[in-house]
Amino acid sequence: MSERVKKLLTVYAVVAAVLGAYAVVVLGFHISIPCVFRLITGLKCPGCGNTGFVINAAHFRFGEALRSNYMFIPEMLYVGYAAGHASVTYLRTGNADFMIKPGWLNIAFLVLFLGWWVVRNIAGL
Repeated sequence: MSERVKKLLTVYAVVAAVLGAYAVVVLGFHISIPCVFRLITGLKCPGCGNTGFVINAAHFRFGEALRSNYMFIPEMLYVGYAAGHASVTYLRTGNADFMIKPGWLNIAFLVLFLGWWVVRNIAGL
């Protein structure tokens, strides 16, 4: 196995371990990381509700999960695409490139993300 593959698998293993540990803490002890943006401003950030989405989905309450944060699925699709792009680029070249191509995809996601932030705070979602 090449050195790059080993390093990439190590990174993914560490990320999975951290997320798994966080899941154990949240589900077992009902303690989660508070949103600093919300603590300071009183407004929900575009990612507020992501933990609630995962908890509800883990309990097969998909309607509640979706209501926790309607943007969760597009966020995870974007993050997955970015991680995949960076991984493939790293395996090919040895350098991780986190700038997703095509560039319009970044702009479209940013507009969607910021639009969701405005809508959720105006509509109270």
